[in-house]
This record gives sequence, structure tokens and C-alpha cells, in this order.
Amino acid sequence: MLDRFITISRVEGYPKLMAALFALIASVWTILSLPNLIDPMGKPIGYDFMAFWSGGRMALDGDAALAYDPMHIIEAHRLAVPGVETFYLWHYPPTYFLLTAPLGAMPYLLAFAMFVGASLWAWKPVALAAAPDKRALWAIAALPAGLICLMHGQNGFLTAALVGGALLLLDKRPYLAGVLIGILVIKPHLAVLFPIALLAIGQWRAIASAAATAAALIAMSILAFGLEPWRAFIENLPLVKGYVDSGWLPWGMMPTTYVFARSLDLSPQIAQILHGAVALAAAAAVWIAWRRTAASFESRAAVFAAASLLISPYLFYYDLVLMGLVIAWLAFDGVKTGAFTGERPTLALAWFMPLLMNPLNALLGVQLGVFVTIALLGFAMARALGRTPALASGWTSEPKIA
Repeated sequence: MLDRFITISRVEGYPKLMAALFALIASVWTILSLPNLIDPMGKPIGYDFMAFWSGGRMALDGDAALAYDPMHIIEAHRLAVPGVETFYLWHYPPTYFLLTAPLGAMPYLLAFAMFVGASLWAWKPVALAAAPDKRALWAIAALPAGLICLMHGQNGFLTAALVGGALLLLDKRPYLAGVLIGILVIKPHLAVLFPIALLAIGQWRAIASAAATAAALIAMSILAFGLEPWRAFIENLPLVKGYVDSGWLPWGMMPTTYVFARSLDLSPQIAQILHGAVALAAAAAVWIAWRRTAASFESRAAVFAAASLLISPYLFYYDLVLMGLVIAWLAFDGVKTGAFTGERPTLALAWFMPLLMNPLNALLGVQLGVFVTIALLGFAMARALGRTPALASGWTSEPKIA
């Protein structure tokens, strides 16, 4: 029943409604934030981008190491938006300063527009390659995780473009794919599984290119900002873990095994064990799937992207832009080979998941988002292992959306 409900007309239609609703909300919210750029909740326009701009500005001023101190970075916030009282954490590796320092030299709103524009420019060709059927364009354009990413001024589009671009280029342009992988040193927990995948297929050119790129960026960060930011970054990691454990970083926005276990009031130690078990299983799935070179690209790429979302205990709903690629690859592989029972409703649920996680967590007191990611990984593994889908190939086009 649910499988038949997910039709081409609905895939085309409902995202248009979502995009229109988001545009309306964003417009009203922007108006309410004028003229001081602070919204009714006391947050600045761009939300998390405030940390990016402030970290970049501090790096330019020679204070990169102090960006990891909340009491110092809030002073930089006030240079961008006077009157802001909420601090936004900087916990990225110092390589990320190489990206944000130029932004810190610009006025805040201009920097925000440049960052969003550049991120979308990087994301567009990857999204189009992952979803070549024009009927899926609205589903990609109105991806809820993407809309959330835009509101937060976050880097989900950029990191998804790097992961997806590397996967798409790996076969024909391995050196360039390696460069994209190496750039992920700005957010390394999304790149952890690349060595496993590349070793599984013996892609030594991409490995060498990735290692050289990452090493070059680390060296450039040290030359530009010194070693002290690296010390501060390492010393800051327990503080970030404390923020997650305490719930100060909202669990409703974090679809990880660790947060699921903590939301059940399990101890941090037990949560770490459970998370580690799921992460190891995800890594094993990548190795197994990528050793099967006869499997379709879509299935192997979907395994990799879904598994990458299960590795770090620190993951937010705006990072689920990457899940958009998983959805696209599974959907288009399903057009060719058929769908497993329950697969299409799961894809629809995954598409909506970033909007549902927080309300469900507030209602139930449990973060359940990670199970959707696990389900996607399961479907992707079934495809990579050559399991036969139960449902016919293609997507029905009726009934038309109302």
C-alpha cells in the first residue's frame, strides 16, 4: 500500500509545496529579523554561519586559537551583528580557517551570501549527476536537509558536494577525486570511510592524491596560523563531547547512535560501545560492498554515503544533505531493477526525516533518526549484494497529485 503511494507525480509535486512553504517562512523570518539582523528567538541571520565568520575574522586578526574559547568568539560575533548574545561554537580543525579567513574579511551579510552561493554552486553538478531525471529536480532542490542547511548557514552542501563529487569522479578521474577527498580534512569525520573504500578497490592514485591534498592543507594551516590552533582544537574535543552528553547541543537535531543511546538515559560509556558497534558494522558494509566490483555504482555509492552518516557521534540534521544523494542513488537504481518492499516509503521518510526528528524527539523523548539511516544502508547493501527486489521496476505515475 505505502509502496504504491510513492509515485512520480508525488515526487514531482510535494517538494514544490515544501519549497514554497520554506520560501514563505524564510521571507517572514527575515523581515522579523530586521533591522538588527536578530530574529525573534535572539539568533542572528545565518545562525551557525556566525561561527564561520567569527572564526575567520579571529584567524585574520592572529587570534585563531582563541576561536575555540566561547567567551572570546562571542566578541567576534558582536563585530558582525552588534547585540547578539548567543555564542556559536567553533570546533572545526584549523584547516577550516583556510576557508573562513577570506569570509572574515567581508561584511557579515556579504560573506554569508558568498558562502551560500559558492556551496550551492559546488552542490549543483553533483546533485544533477546523482539525479539525472529532470522529474527529480524538485525533490533535490527542496530537500528538507538542504533548506535547513540554508537557514543555518551551514556547510552541508559543501561537504555533500565533496563526498558525492569524489564518488562520481573516482573511476575516470581518480586524482581529482582524491583532491576532493583530501579537502574533507576541513570536516574529517565525513571522510573516515574513504580509505576503506579505496583500499577495497585498490585505487592507489586516489589514495596518494587524497593524502597529498590533506597534508598540503594541514601544512598551509600551520604556516598561516601556527601550531597553537591545533593544540586548542585537540584540547577542545572533550568540551564538545561534554556539550553532546549534557544535551546542551540539542539531541533532537542529532541522528546518531550515540545520541539515541543517551536519549534512553544510557551512560556515555554504554552509548560509546553501541555507537562503536554500529560504526564498525557500517565500515564493514563499505568494505564488502566495494569489493563487489560487479555491483552497480549507485548501490556502492549509496552504501558509502549512508555508512558515512553512521560513523561520527557528532552529526546534525543539516549534514543530511548527503542523505539526499543516498535517496537519489537508491531511487534511480530502483527504476532500473525494481524496489524492495518498503524501500520507497523509507526513501520518502528519509527525505522528510530532518523535519521530523526534532518534533518526534520532543514528543517521545528518544532520538530515532539513526534508524532511518540504518534502513537506507540495509537497502543499499541488499542492492550491492545482488538481492532481487520484490517489486517491479519503474515508478507508477498515478494517481496525480491533487
